[in-house]
Amino acid sequence: MRLFSLILLLSGSGEDWDLFGWAVGHVDYNGDGLSDILIGAYGDDVMNDNTGAVFLYEGGYAWTDHDEDGVLDGDDLCLGDDAFGDSDADGNCDIELSITDRQVGSFIKLGAVGAPPGASVLFVASADLGSDCHGSLDVCTGLDGPRVVGRSTVGLDHTAELRLDTSALVGVWHVQAVWVLDGQAEASNVLVDLCLGDADGDGVEDCLDTCVGQDLAGDIDGDGRCEPVLTLPAIMSGDVTLSLFGAPVGADVSFYSSDTLGSDCSLGIDTCLDLDAPELVGTAIADGAGAAEIDYLVEVAGTMHFQATWSFGPDAEASAVGTRSLAP
Repeated sequence: MRLFSLILLLSGSGEDWDLFGWAVGHVDYNGDGLSDILIGAYGDDVMNDNTGAVFLYEGGYAWTDHDEDGVLDGDDLCLGDDAFGDSDADGNCDIELSITDRQVGSFIKLGAVGAPPGASVLFVASADLGSDCHGSLDVCTGLDGPRVVGRSTVGLDHTAELRLDTSALVGVWHVQAVWVLDGQAEASNVLVDLCLGDADGDGVEDCLDTCVGQDLAGDIDGDGRCEPVLTLPAIMSGDVTLSLFGAPVGADVSFYSSDTLGSDCSLGIDTCLDLDAPELVGTAIADGAGAAEIDYLVEVAGTMHFQATWSFGPDAEASAVGTRSLAP
């Protein structure tokens, strides 16, 4: 035996022979994503005797259960009140904030789940943890001096999303969300220590990046230090510039050349050169961006191999070899 529960009671034409309910249909008449009910009463006298009528009943939260938690939406304050709870016992459900997608140095997508449909959600961020209640205990944030970084509206699935441009949020940030609706409000959990920003565009967040462009050369010798990158002009003729990127700020940088490849570790195991009888052609100090450069005068024709090293205290590292044809 199947049991049914009455969840919807409609009233319409009730006169004799109006035949209210003889025909029933549904359509999304107002375009809100919910089905509206059409009920025919083809004997109704709304205009003239027995001209008939159609009654439209707009769909709504009263008889739907979008989160399938057994509570009709009309009675369900927010999604998953059995999943997220009510930690401060104020009758408002807590919401869950999480990262749903991210691209280093470009954007981070945040999702807030559990707020009532139609609620406004403010996404706030701060570089410091603390406590700021903005005059309301229901929206206390775990942040010190939070600023609004985005807004969204909760959909029928009780979820609000924000695609946040991280180009203006460089460093370590803490992020939280707050929903507000009809005088009610609630704050989410705090996402702490989000490392944002990628100034050198190497795909590694700045606060995790140990040197400039670390993914350009990697850590070939596995010593935990990034190999620097040697940059040479495509055409080597006359006065040219040799550049090194990825050295520690203030490091001593040396540039070498040789017309023959080989192996020379006389400078130390971390700065073994793949050159035979390397010649020092210039030195410089790495600047605040970890870069150094020298001017080099091409005096002879032929093929030449170049390499550079940096040293800083006990640490040192060599670049890969760059080869060019010279034309004085």
